[in-house]
Amino acid sequence: MVEVGGCCASLFGYGFMLLSGLSFSLMSLLISQLGDRFSSFQLLGLRSSTGSVCCVVWLVAQKVGVLGPREDRGKLLTRALVGTFAMCCNWYVITQLPLAEATCIIFSAPLWTMVSLLPSSVHCSSCM
Repeated sequence: MVEVGGCCASLFGYGFMLLSGLSFSLMSLLISQLGDRFSSFQLLGLRSSTGSVCCVVWLVAQKVGVLGPREDRGKLLTRALVGTFAMCCNWYVITQLPLAEATCIIFSAPLWTMVSLLPSSVHCSSCM
């Protein structure tokens, strides 16, 4: 196993996974509580602004172009628009429904992604 700072890399990764799950749970709770005072789009604007500033700072520090490679900009723009729409829907659900129901809907997203990709995987020759 790979050693990272004296502990196993897999345990290090599990710790990050646990921290990530806890952070997303706390974020959902906070959004749900603040949804009474602010619209979901105001909360989303604050989260997106903060995330954008952090990403730009990281990209500049890594000396990576902020807009990405010229040949991939169309794909990146499409991904950004779809991601923004999905995040708006998620945050709207969290502010409008009870937290347990909203969490069930949000965690079902990978299932719907798999179902939507099923028709394209039927024609895969390596699957047969």
